[in-house]
Amino acid sequence: MKLLPINKDTLINEYSFYKKKSFKFYEKRYLSKSLKCIEYCGSIAWFFPIIEQFCDVELEALIGNIKNANHSTPDITDANVNRIVFYNSQIVDSGALHEQYLNYFIEKKYEVLFIVPDLKNTRLGEGILKTIDKNPLITLFVAGCKDPLKKIQAIENEILRYCPQKAFIHLTPYDIVGFACFYFLTSIKRYYIVHNDHTFWFGKTCSDYFIEFRKFGYLLAVERRGIDCSKIYHLPYYPIKQNIPFKGFPVDIQGKVIGFSGANLYKYYLDPELEYFHAIKELILRNNNFIFFLAGWGDPEIVEKFITENNLYDRFIFLGKRNDFYELMGNIDILFESYPLKGGLVVVYGVEHHKAITGIGDNRNASGCLEDFFDLTAYSQPQNFEDFITEADHLIKSEAARRSNAAKFKSSKYNKSDFESGLSLILEGAIPSEDPIYEESLKLDDEYYLNEYLKLPNTEFEFYYMKLFVLKAIIPLKERISLFLHLFKLKPSTMKKRILRHMILALLGT
Repeated sequence: MKLLPINKDTLINEYSFYKKKSFKFYEKRYLSKSLKCIEYCGSIAWFFPIIEQFCDVELEALIGNIKNANHSTPDITDANVNRIVFYNSQIVDSGALHEQYLNYFIEKKYEVLFIVPDLKNTRLGEGILKTIDKNPLITLFVAGCKDPLKKIQAIENEILRYCPQKAFIHLTPYDIVGFACFYFLTSIKRYYIVHNDHTFWFGKTCSDYFIEFRKFGYLLAVERRGIDCSKIYHLPYYPIKQNIPFKGFPVDIQGKVIGFSGANLYKYYLDPELEYFHAIKELILRNNNFIFFLAGWGDPEIVEKFITENNLYDRFIFLGKRNDFYELMGNIDILFESYPLKGGLVVVYGVEHHKAITGIGDNRNASGCLEDFFDLTAYSQPQNFEDFITEADHLIKSEAARRSNAAKFKSSKYNKSDFESGLSLILEGAIPSEDPIYEESLKLDDEYYLNEYLKLPNTEFEFYYMKLFVLKAIIPLKERISLFLHLFKLKPSTMKKRILRHMILALLGT
């Protein structure tokens, strides 16, 4: 069969086709197959911003119907006021928002049922697991069954047995299991921790309140997801200190001004021309004492090729993924935000260490501007490459300019004290304001935003790999074979053994 190119029409048609298919499976009582189709739709919409509302209440209602058809949910009538259920789709040390909440619960001596839906979703959270293991007030529950319906029932049974008064729900965007577990648990207060504020997610109808960490997420929740502002808390987070000693730099930095950027590498690759890297190169050529380090995870092939082709071996250095990130940030001079898509966590590390920060603001995608992220009035971020190079060049040349820049972020609420004060109010029952926090409207160019993702170098591979993996038990063998061969043709030389193994298992429908 001929596979279609990945564009907006293909994605919308694919989403629509499998959405209809999920309802048909439900009508025939093929509940597990219906859930897999919903998961696939959620995966598409998460990976590609094709849904203007960034949510789908029809599919959420269908998840609820599937769950109810399998088993009903009784009320919790004897809730323990000191008990909290904290559900995490997966755990990642020093990533997402697991530890900020868990640390608070531990410090305030809450009893916590900490749930992760699958053992494989704990592999990146070794430190979190150690923290849980050392605390007698924290109970870890990892569902052992593979079937999603059995998993939902097992998790819900554990919650009902525990009798918590409140639930904090921290989902990956397409986690149908987690969503279903809380859909009917209306007898306890449910708080949805919004991590992916810039993407589609399931969760609008399984929660009573939503915790947003920045202006962009707040505005998108109100204007696009249609969530009433009286249900939205605005609670900035703080960076987690890893307590891992600094591992140093691979080259001599004596007398150098150190520029640094770090992120998932796809955030740089959204621009196929790598204009940002070329701007860094221009700064290197202008300043003999400037050296730039890039840390990140993902496929390094493109950045390594850029370094080689531009002969920047000793001035533009790729560090890979660093688990000493907190201490690393303390040893730089200037933090360069990723571009064209920025992240929220890295810049908070920069503010924590009082570092100068520069980058390019862009309201056309989810990145926005630094002044919006931190609610600043005394700073206006560059909006184009010319102004960015001018500001960055000035920061490299002047230590006083770096100090002045860093001082503008002193009022940031992204710190542990403000986070804990805000969370205390939430747990004490404070209700969000019925009036909007922000008067301005969301600035987002949907076509531009989508096209950034469509231009990623491995978009076609990632899309069809996702389809093969999620729908392996649904799509016919002939289609699975076509997908497998197409994927192998797209990426034969860089295929990792783990991905190839998963593809073969998906091809076999297991």
